[in-house]
Amino acid sequence: WPSRVLDLTQSEAILHAGVRKSYRHLINRGQRRWRIEEVSGQQVEAYHACYALVKGHQRPAAAAALMTQWIKDGNGLLLGAREGDEWHAFCYLILYKDGAYYASGPSLEPGAMHALQWAAILALKARGVRRYELGWQARLGDTDKDRGISRFKAGFGGEDRMVQAVERVFPE
Repeated sequence: WPSRVLDLTQSEAILHAGVRKSYRHLINRGQRRWRIEEVSGQQVEAYHACYALVKGHQRPAAAAALMTQWIKDGNGLLLGAREGDEWHAFCYLILYKDGAYYASGPSLEPGAMHALQWAAILALKARGVRRYELGWQARLGDTDKDRGISRFKAGFGGEDRMVQAVERVFPE
């Protein structure tokens, strides 16, 4: 499957030039509206609560605990957008060696994820991360929603790289 990957060894100016023009206004507006910051400690619970609101169900407790532990261990990075004390959106990234993967992005506000993704790109670059994988791109037969998500990810530049995916099916 193709997956969208950004080369973070490029300058910030080159990365910014790769962002879709229509996103630049959304990023600037989001930076003015929300305070975007790294989230840790007790504030991580706000992320899990936002995820539950957006998805309509709680993430399994074991998965939530693991994601929280990854943040504590430095293998996860969580950015959030808030207005005052109210959190509106989050961007969860998995970190491994010199790479990062966009894992989750619950948002209660349209446009917040554009500003969060740009903040994530800059935060990862500042940490010395060399590549940022935004995730799989839509394929034939995927839904309109899948295609929309793929278009969003592609709007931050980078290129599609092929990744191998294996599905293991267990007999019942």
